[in-house]
Amino acid sequence: MNRSTLVGSLLVAAGGMLPLVAVPAAMLLTPSVASAAPTTQAFTYQGRLNNAGTPITGVVDVRFSMYDAAAGGTQIGPTLVLSATSIANGLLTAALDFGPGTFDGNGRWIEIEVRFPAGSGPFTTLNPRTSLTPTPYALFALNGNPGPAGPTGATGATGAPGANGATGATGATGATGADGAAGATGATGATGATGA
Repeated sequence: MNRSTLVGSLLVAAGGMLPLVAVPAAMLLTPSVASAAPTTQAFTYQGRLNNAGTPITGVVDVRFSMYDAAAGGTQIGPTLVLSATSIANGLLTAALDFGPGTFDGNGRWIEIEVRFPAGSGPFTTLNPRTSLTPTPYALFALNGNPGPAGPTGATGATGAPGANGATGATGATGATGADGAAGATGATGATGATGA
């Protein structure tokens, strides 16, 4: 297959140019048993490879690279290579793991390069890059990364006053205090009347 044949096969009925993976079936998380955090950043990529409108059956080489932009940008993580991969009816499934820290909440795109048949000639880069849907971003949340803080909510209304509590029991009588000091001597009384 030459490069011009491959590029010519990218037009589809829906209008516009799609990558050779003309019908991306899904981008799904690899099923796992429920746990506190995933063991890897891997997710499953599924797509369909066509050549001149016909699904490919044979052996292909495929390279996957992750970028932070739909065009240009910076590559994130390593280039992953599937060498001599057998596909039937154009169906391709690949477990992709670009390593820890690849999902940080920002946009990610996968660039796919295909060589068919495997080992023959140069790779053909499929355009445009495939945008990753939010599903793999669940990995970001599961790895203990906090999400952004939401806005502070409005202050709620003041609640009604509560009922008075019951009167407590009378306390014990206190000890008798010390005797006070003696008072001052009173004034001398008036002299009584003289007897008869």
